[in-house]
Parts: sequence; structure tokens; C-alpha cells
Amino acid sequence: PTLIATMTFAASYNVPGGYSSSEQRNHQDRTATLAHLPAFQIFVLSDTIALYTSIFEAVALIWPPLDDQKLSSMSLDFAMTPLTIAVTMMSIVFMTGLFVVLRGVCDWLAIVVMAVGCASSPMVFVAYLPLCYPSPSAKNKFVSYIFHLVLAFTFLVCD
Repeated sequence: PTLIATMTFAASYNVPGGYSSSEQRNHQDRTATLAHLPAFQIFVLSDTIALYTSIFEAVALIWPPLDDQKLSSMSLDFAMTPLTIAVTMMSIVFMTGLFVVLRGVCDWLAIVVMAVGCASSPMVFVAYLPLCYPSPSAKNKFVSYIFHLVLAFTFLVCD
């Protein structure tokens, strides 16, 4: 969780396209050059969601005392949902950040980045979903089965 928080925090200061600032105003009027683009706005929203869910997850994992096994286990189960959201949002941050920078310069590459990102983000979400519901109920066995199918498909494609 701290790595996700660090990366998303850094992304908020090193925004795609950089900043435009007036030299006479001592950096007080710095604005993101691509702030008007919808993809940049998705970048900012996804980055914000990823940052705060990863902070929330870190607090949930640090909070319980180590000697209380039940509370530690509950905290770990609880932290999986924010982790899933944070990792999915971080994937969207990466995709939209590259798209914003490449659009207009190399359109075909921007489209490929967006297509790969749109295909991968749901796979990342599905891959983490079984961690959110680890109990052995029939519904969760179905989710686990979907997870294994996605994982097997990923290995087949990468081979």
C-alpha cells in the first residue's frame, strides 16, 4: 500500500504534459498544461482515488495490534477491497497519463496504449477480486474460477 501511495503521490506532482507558469509570478499560478483534456481529468480522478484508498489500506493494516490474531485477520480481509481499487486505479492512471502525452504526437501509439489499458484494467480488477472475498462459499468459488481462467489466459497470451 505504501508503494502505491508513493507512486500516486509522485504522479500528482509530475503530471503528464508538465505545468505552464508565468515567470513573473513566482510559481504561484502554475497550472497543468493539459488540464482541459478529459483524459487528463480521468488521470487526476484515478490518481486521487488510488492515493486515498492506498492510504486507507495502509492505516487498516497498521492499526490492529500484532498480538490480536482475530483483529489482524479482519483487518487484512478488510484491506483487500481498497487494495483492489487502488491497483485498478493505478492502472488507469498509467494508461491515461501515457494517452494524454502521446495523443497528437503519435496517435497510433496513444490508441494502442488506451486499448491495452482498457483490456488490462478489468483483468487486474478480476485478478484481485478473489482476495476481497476469501471465504469458500459457492459464489466465491465461481469468482475464484473466473480468476483462474483469467490467469490461465494471461499465461497463454504471454507464452
